[in-house]
Amino acid sequence: MSYKKVWLFCLLVTPTLFALWGIFFATTPKIIFNRDTLSPDSYMENIISTVMDKEGHIKMKIVAPRVIHFNKDDESKLTMPHITLYRGSTMPWQITAQQANAKHGIDEIQLLGNVRIHHLADEKSPNTLIKTQHLTIFPHQQIGKTKDFITLNQPQLTVQSVGMIAHIDTGEIKLLSQVRGHYAPNN
Repeated sequence: MSYKKVWLFCLLVTPTLFALWGIFFATTPKIIFNRDTLSPDSYMENIISTVMDKEGHIKMKIVAPRVIHFNKDDESKLTMPHITLYRGSTMPWQITAQQANAKHGIDEIQLLGNVRIHHLADEKSPNTLIKTQHLTIFPHQQIGKTKDFITLNQPQLTVQSVGMIAHIDTGEIKLLSQVRGHYAPNN
């Protein structure tokens, strides 16, 4: 009988001793944080971001299949972004590109590769399509700028220029240099 009690005691005490040893003496794994500022710290897929003003009106919408964020300089890289900028008119500006870099949240967004700025006709502006390879937009100021070659198409009008400043809120487009245009009126 005492043999069975000793055996039962060993069966109960042994797992308890192993558990206590694991809790008190085993080393816990150390978590190593990546301090490399060149590596991404997060990413998102299939994002839709809507920015509103203080009154709750939509000011901007960003859609992208992938966004990678880098802690250094608070920069995000967007793949195939589609940005919609709303203004006082009924038709917003649609901006697409192959990629974009957003700095400090959305204070400055640099669009790169096959950039297209499209605005459907409304009460203030005709249907407008602008093409370039690089565009920097400042969403809070409602301004878009480029120093690159642009082509602007409106009904019956094609204009080419080097450089542009677009005031999105008013629809005003300032062409900077080497401006050439072709106007073909309907007969």
